[in-house]
Amino acid sequence: HIDTALVYRSQKQIGAVLAAKFMSGELSREDVFITSKLFHGDMPGLTRRGSTLPTLDDMTPDEVTDAIEAQFELILEELGVGYVDIMLLHWPAVMDSKDPGNAARRLAAWKVLEKMYARGQARSIGVSNFSEHHIDRLMEDGAEILPMVNQIEASVYKSWENIKAYCDGRGIKLMAYSPLGLGKESLLNDPVVTS
Repeated sequence: HIDTALVYRSQKQIGAVLAAKFMSGELSREDVFITSKLFHGDMPGLTRRGSTLPTLDDMTPDEVTDAIEAQFELILEELGVGYVDIMLLHWPAVMDSKDPGNAARRLAAWKVLEKMYARGQARSIGVSNFSEHHIDRLMEDGAEILPMVNQIEASVYKSWENIKAYCDGRGIKLMAYSPLGLGKESLLNDPVVTS
């Protein structure tokens, strides 16, 4: 399972490795499960230009549609594959944004994922870092397909019973990122493990 995202800037390298493995016959596309993510606002100091939507809070839904279509195509091109197994909306909005246009931008981005899913360019579609409210609002605003996956930070140090129950009750699969923990709250730094 390869879990990547446009903002990670690792997809060209992953694509090069996959191409070599596919060409040598060591792997086929069916041997590799690829998750990628798009729709990420700018985070100064953490993200680089070209991998995010730096003016996300100022974009119209039509501009979001165009940008997400371009990002989706770029991801497939960089990975060198015709489809991804899961495509996720990376964040529900710019970090800590309370902009009233967030819901309309989310829906515009989600509609692109629905279209790519219908075309077979994503075998499944989902969200990342979405709360119960974000998913409910997405559906209320006109999403036709319920997210199939919600990827959230989860580990032995961080669990989210409410979102787990919510997703379980709707058939949405939870996918963890940072399952070993993060920073000081990491299994790699845990005294029980390091002793």
